[in-house]
Amino acid sequence: MLVHVKAPHTKIEIEGEVSERLLEVLKNEYGEMVDISDDEYIDPFKTDWYKATKEKMKPGDRLRIDRENKGFTQQILGFKLGKFSRHYISDLENGRKNVSIRVARKLSVIFNKSIDRYI
Repeated sequence: MLVHVKAPHTKIEIEGEVSERLLEVLKNEYGEMVDISDDEYIDPFKTDWYKATKEKMKPGDRLRIDRENKGFTQQILGFKLGKFSRHYISDLENGRKNVSIRVARKLSVIFNKSIDRYI
């Protein structure tokens, strides 16, 4: 809950759980100047910003995000993929090399994601 009181020379903002007693005191003191609004949850995955950002992402960007989210270094991921070098993983992430179907299948298993994510 968010409570705003706008009165000349007085500004009060309270965020979080606000007791009924406090609301009553504020309403008695400031009347119509009290603005109360409930917090609204916004699903970040449904925002225009997220959709636009997702469209701009390349397979290498997704690979880097998944690798970092798992806490893998490039060297560890290279080993899990079959003894690939850190340099090769860097090339994939930076778009200097394309992800092959074989590697994309392995990535989809390692990260439990769709193979389409890496192609």
